[in-house]
Amino acid sequence: MVKIQLLFISLFLTYGLACFSQSLSLSNKFGPVAPNSTIIQSGTPDSNTLLTYLDVKNTSGNSINVLCKKQELSMLDSTQTYMCWANFCYAPHILVSPNAVPLGAGETYSGFKAIYAQIAYNNFFIGESIVRWVFFDQQNPDDSVSVTVRYQTFPVGLDEVSTCNDLILNIFPNPAGERVQISYLLPAFCSGTVLIQNLQGAVVQQHQVSAGTNSVSADITHLCEGIYFCSLLVDGKRTPTKKLIVNQ
Repeated sequence: MVKIQLLFISLFLTYGLACFSQSLSLSNKFGPVAPNSTIIQSGTPDSNTLLTYLDVKNTSGNSINVLCKKQELSMLDSTQTYMCWANFCYAPHILVSPNAVPLGAGETYSGFKAIYAQIAYNNFFIGESIVRWVFFDQQNPDDSVSVTVRYQTFPVGLDEVSTCNDLILNIFPNPAGERVQISYLLPAFCSGTVLIQNLQGAVVQQHQVSAGTNSVSADITHLCEGIYFCSLLVDGKRTPTKKLIVNQ
């Protein structure tokens, strides 16, 4: 009975190690990228694109075919991502690369590139999009490695923002129908509230916001069509103020 139990445990451990083995590793120009970690890709709103380059290595003793998958966890309005893999660049709607990269034991592929771009506008909006890039064995999708990239855009001279009067507020889309993205810059030592008010000055929606460069996604389906005003309330003062047009 004891021998049977030991055999079962041995088989279980062997199977478990096989299932949870990891044959791939990542690196970039700064060195190794920890498995399933998060990195930041930053730029300013006047950037045309933000690019992510990764080297993918087969650390196993066998040859494998590797596919790339993207998971868009959080995207700013009017942004999109492309993947370049297996010597092809694919359209933004492609989530899994149609082609695999064959990697022999110990081989590295250095041709991966992710492109984060603005749609239809020359400049990025202030804020952050989050995308996870996953690389996996075509025959065993559980054998994978990933990295999450936080694509951040912030104003030039952010370090020079020193008072609670130095604020930035942007609205997109505008006019808006169902949801509106309100991006803002708030210095680290300040706290505030994003307000949406009607023409009579009544607050129809408010959102507490934390310091830094971030955004608020507001549901405006309950608002009647017309003109509203969006502002940042900091230290009892409303500044800056932007016109918001609701067009259901």
